[in-house]
Amino acid sequence: METIRLPLSSRGSPNHVVIGQVVGIHVADDVIVDGIIDIAKLRPLARLGYLDFAVIEPSSIFAMARPD
Repeated sequence: METIRLPLSSRGSPNHVVIGQVVGIHVADDVIVDGIIDIAKLRPLARLGYLDFAVIEPSSIFAMARPD
């Protein structure tokens, strides 16, 4: 939908933020449990910042209610 140019990196590389709209997805049947995606089975990759990434492990998943 939109690409926003950001300031160049310290090494002169271009940086951009791309804003899009999801129009469809595919989810493998084996990660759906009771009609909901089971995140522990999916094991998504998370972007942490800098050069760091993480894999979501089943033991690290917890629920938290939104505050009022």
